[in-house]
Amino acid sequence: MPALADDETFLRRVSLDLTGKLPAPEEIRAFLTDKNPDKRARQIDRLLASQTYAINWGRYWRDVLTYHTPASANYLRWQLFDEWMVEQIRRNRPWNETVTALVTATGINDECAPVNYLTAHFGNPVELAATTSRVFLGVQLQCAECHDAKTESWKREQFHELVAFFGRARVIQHKDVNGRGTPYAIEGREDGQYSMTDKKDPSRLIPMAPRFLTGEAVTADAPDSERRPPWPAS
Repeated sequence: MPALADDETFLRRVSLDLTGKLPAPEEIRAFLTDKNPDKRARQIDRLLASQTYAINWGRYWRDVLTYHTPASANYLRWQLFDEWMVEQIRRNRPWNETVTALVTATGINDECAPVNYLTAHFGNPVELAATTSRVFLGVQLQCAECHDAKTESWKREQFHELVAFFGRARVIQHKDVNGRGTPYAIEGREDGQYSMTDKKDPSRLIPMAPRFLTGEAVTADAPDSERRPPWPAS
């Protein structure tokens, strides 16, 4: 069994992992002179409760969810989405609630922060299905878009059944009276029919039953926890 890391190594590693930063010299000195036997557990709790931890991991998940989106994309409200993700980490919001808010979001992305997950992929149901499966389920499904997976059990039809969940989402760019583009919105499609066409044989059309995502949609009238800061303290 490997030996435990010494106090200085432990502090450096836990600080980098949780906050992305090295501990300050005064923190190192205080930690090394602390004789309390549970000082490591207390240090972990202190870091998990810090704003630096929330910023570090909120931005990590923002990057994971938008890594396909160009940094110059003017249709994504980066700061609003960044602040919202950081706040979910700070509040220790349950992961199932955070993901539900992201994948069921509707409204204007200038007002409803989670909508930016959908606009980051420009409402493309194929991209949304692939990213949602990979990030939130830990399952790589995207190679089944065109053919049955070669090394996994996933079938092409199963991939497009998942895509059908996102088939009703569409991105709309609102325009002002002068015709200038304003914030983007995600709205439900009334027709809602998603289908896939075989790329080798365009005549082979496989219709998918339209379905709404489960869970309560996050709309522009959503509680403040899904909208602009200031965020609630709870």
